Amino acid sequence: MGRSKKRKVPVTAPTHKPTPKSLTTRSTIRKFHVLLKRRAQLEMKPRTLEIIRELGEIEQEMVSLGGLERYQEMSVVGQSKERGGGSHNILILWLCELHSPAGEGNESTLRYVCSPSV
Repeated sequence: MGRSKKRKVPVTAPTHKPTPKSLTTRSTIRKFHVLLKRRAQLEMKPRTLEIIRELGEIEQEMVSLGGLERYQEMSVVGQSKERGGGSHNILILWLCELHSPAGEGNESTLRYVCSPSV
């Protein structure tokens, strides 16, 4: 019986496994959504010192995630064709299935969106 070879690990190898890009993107987007929802809830309440403090903490956390710009970048990455696309693709398919020549609505737009070349 032969001995199995162990792979050598470089001395400079990271000690932790890098997080997959999809997980980082997904978790950042989810965290941003939670923060936006919480901020909206707090903005509906009368302003007290505690609410103002919590709003400040939410803003700081959003900035630490990269702010609105980073969220938008991650959202674009999450909706790329390589990642399965956005849910708008399903909506477009439904509209195309429901579309009939006798139907009402913007015919030219639906014709463009539902054409096979797009």
